[in-house]
Amino acid sequence: MKFGGSSVRDAERIKEVCAITLSAAQAGKVAIVSSAMKGVTDTLRAAANEAEQGDTGYTNRLSHLKQLHNETVDSLLGESDQAEATAQSISGLLEELP
Repeated sequence: MKFGGSSVRDAERIKEVCAITLSAAQAGKVAIVSSAMKGVTDTLRAAANEAEQGDTGYTNRLSHLKQLHNETVDSLLGESDQAEATAQSISGLLEELP
């Protein structure tokens, strides 16, 4: 099963994907692949192009991605140790980009 783009665009859709995969897993073994949330790949490409051209606007795009992912984590996990660890992981990955 492969999910990406609009099927994982926000917390509600991710919850639906989880329900689908849990149902399939009850019927037998499954393999699940998830790609980026809707718009993330395009945003990363645009940020990379801006950075390559010396345009510092890419930092705004990265901030947007961090906010998008952190809001999704908050919606899915609430205030929990797992949510905090995931938010730190997101920040760490985005800090590697510039």
